[in-house]
Amino acid sequence: MKISLYTQILPRIELPFLDEWIAHHLQLGVSHIYIYNNGEFPLLVPRPKWNIPRSKKDPRITFRQKEKFQKETPHKWLKKPDLDYNEDLTYQEILNELHLLEVKYFPFVHLIPWAPNVDHTDPFPYSQRTGYHDCVKKHASEWWLCIDPDEYLHIGKWKNLEAMIAFFQDGPVRSLRFRQKLFQERRKGEPVREIFESNYLITRSWKGLVKGISFKKERPHSGNAFLGCKKWADGSQDIYPPSLIHAPRPRKGSIYLLKFKEACIHHYRGDPEPRQRDKFLQRRKSSRDCSMNKYLVDAQDNEG
Repeated sequence: MKISLYTQILPRIELPFLDEWIAHHLQLGVSHIYIYNNGEFPLLVPRPKWNIPRSKKDPRITFRQKEKFQKETPHKWLKKPDLDYNEDLTYQEILNELHLLEVKYFPFVHLIPWAPNVDHTDPFPYSQRTGYHDCVKKHASEWWLCIDPDEYLHIGKWKNLEAMIAFFQDGPVRSLRFRQKLFQERRKGEPVREIFESNYLITRSWKGLVKGISFKKERPHSGNAFLGCKKWADGSQDIYPPSLIHAPRPRKGSIYLLKFKEACIHHYRGDPEPRQRDKFLQRRKSSRDCSMNKYLVDAQDNEG
């Protein structure tokens, strides 16, 4: 059974963390990992044709501010400008380190160039979608998984991914979807899997292990995933939300959404954005226990 993992990276961010992430998922039974390198300079998302309202409760920067940021710091991602971008290394040195990782895990890891305006013309994060299309088209695999390098799959009671798939494969299930637990962000020089401080659970944003991917523009099970999705002014983008690329639908068969205790994604992205945090705090009032320590024991068990 061939199980492949696709991811796209901004190499200045991910270089210090890739080794542990690769080792973790190969140990779970992933057959091949395809790492698409989005290049040194992430491409800016084009101007949308609709106006985004701004307020004190929902502050958003203007497109001109985005352009200024992109011009002054072209190697940084606008969404996370305060991360460590390893600016003490040249881009060629970073590429050399990535090549060494590819050699270390040969023949299971494949580093593929996917630089904007060179290998494709899509802005990040839409380039994730076109990269996934390209990867699935060029590399044959029975099952596909798309997650980011700050996301670690944990499969609970199952020994490996093949055992988990076999548990569901007797029925019509052709896609397994994983909910997410959010943890504090990764720290350079420290093992990611030793971070147990959990922020909260995400129940509406899934990652999918899929057999026979369908990239058709279909309405997903969660209607919330389509909120805010519009066409771009230059017509270069359709209405398929980039978030759905992590959990596409299978061509046939059913989808099973796993419970947190069965399997889930540990997402080490740190504190949520202000708008998400406000929504979480509202939900927290009616919850019995949403403290950061609630999932400590479970996380430690999964590490074992």
